[in-house]
Amino acid sequence: MNLAKVSQQWDLHRAQQILKWVVYALLFINFLFYIYEDTTRAAYTLTDQSTWTKWLAAFATTIDEAAWFVLLAMFELDTYILEDEDEKAWKVWLVRGVRLLCYSMILHTLYAAVNGMIDLQPTVPVENVSSLCELNERDVSFVANLYYTDVTPETCANLSDASEFFWVRSDPVVSDARYLALERSMAFVDLLEVLSWLIVIAAIEVMVFLQERNVTTGFALSLATYSKNLLFALLLSIGAYWASWSHWVYLWDEFLWICGFAAIGANLSAWREEIDNPIIETTA
Repeated sequence: MNLAKVSQQWDLHRAQQILKWVVYALLFINFLFYIYEDTTRAAYTLTDQSTWTKWLAAFATTIDEAAWFVLLAMFELDTYILEDEDEKAWKVWLVRGVRLLCYSMILHTLYAAVNGMIDLQPTVPVENVSSLCELNERDVSFVANLYYTDVTPETCANLSDASEFFWVRSDPVVSDARYLALERSMAFVDLLEVLSWLIVIAAIEVMVFLQERNVTTGFALSLATYSKNLLFALLLSIGAYWASWSHWVYLWDEFLWICGFAAIGANLSAWREEIDNPIIETTA
């Protein structure tokens, strides 16, 4: 391999690493944003009588983001740092153990998403109310497009002009028919998003499993790769859905996570190259 080609490959590798760590840093900033967002919403949905399951559900996004962030870090270790350290098997098993813990946290998010969608199905009207301003003294909030606003004499007239309102879940929160339908649609999309990411992770796990056994071709590897890429397209579509309702941060978040796991895909590709070309690796 001539010196110019080696230099070119090194520059490309360095650029990829810089871009990867920029993405990871932005994901961490997003994580801090979701902590703030969950805390803000919890002020409307949690009370002194809320159970611990309600608290966990209220902070499901924070738990989910924390699990995904650690999971991404474990894949980075497994596919870039530890991929050829066979003699240090205890490190590999430690990384896998942490990944398993992350999966349990993510499964809680799936549970919360399913429960959230189920809890929105009952249509319980607010009785004897034909105007939102009649709820001024009831200490409730109005939810519209995931945003919560206290119902007060100053806000009630601007929140909704509907004449019929419904309780949202068992929270001290109400909505009208339009926004209740939107809450249900968003809950379904949220569940679809969680399921899609779980399949993406399953595909990456298959790829890691095969490459640890020096398998770089075959139906299973191709299926995992194509499935992952198709789901990335679906997840971008979900991000566009959130953006269509002015939740631009969710689209940005979706894009960043796709970039983050695309970086893991790049690690896997480089790993496959090392497996397929051991002579190049030895002479380098």
